[in-house]
Amino acid sequence: MLYLQNLANNFHPNNMLIAILRVFLLIQLFLVYPLVAFVVRSDILVLVAKNVVIGYKQIVFINSFLMSICICFAIFIPSIGSIIRFSGSLGGAALVFLLPCLVKLSMLKTEGKLTPLNTAIHVIIMILGLANLIAQFLI
Repeated sequence: MLYLQNLANNFHPNNMLIAILRVFLLIQLFLVYPLVAFVVRSDILVLVAKNVVIGYKQIVFINSFLMSICICFAIFIPSIGSIIRFSGSLGGAALVFLLPCLVKLSMLKTEGKLTPLNTAIHVIIMILGLANLIAQFLI
């Protein structure tokens, strides 16, 4: 979405196709936030409430809390590129380096095949991934 917005900035503002593109981006924003908020709210309620049936007050409280977090980010970090950079790099590091190593170590432990050498190799991979995550913000 950010790329389409940057692409749209390269064209003349009176271009009709770019105006249509911006309308579709606005529609996308209106549709994506409620879906993401629903997923986050569902996960929070499963962790906290431990049941499916909840009241209207809890839903309003969680929605207000999520909206407050989003508004604080918009006020204090107005550059969406920075937020995408940090969250994308953190998520990428977890997805590429941390989670596969942790799953493999868990499988080896369950099978009874976990050795100190396997543990050391996987821990080194996770440390290198963490160093890569930190280095991309320093260089």
